[in-house]
Amino acid sequence: MNLINKLNKGDKIALIAPAGAVFENSLIDKSIEKINSFGYVVKLGKYIDCKHGYLAGDDSKRLQDLYEAFVDNEVKAIFCIRGGYGTIRLLDKIPYDIIEKIKKFL
Repeated sequence: MNLINKLNKGDKIALIAPAGAVFENSLIDKSIEKINSFGYVVKLGKYIDCKHGYLAGDDSKRLQDLYEAFVDNEVKAIFCIRGGYGTIRLLDKIPYDIIEKIKKFL
């Protein structure tokens, strides 16, 4: 059985918004502070502060952030700043054949 390695202080965590938009940037700042307080380094998704209606960017941008977080070898875990309906819209677009081989916390 292949297990995911535990996180260690100094590990890089991607912070993305695969669903609802973040309408208050203070939420991003507070999330970064909290993750940093545990000794981790934050890498923000390129489109974390995008807005497309109530979503954090259109489907392609949110999917790109998710995909890039998975394939980035420096990123050890992926944290989602928000959840919601927008994530469901990505399910049939996720390249499972690629990400299923990558062991990361999501």
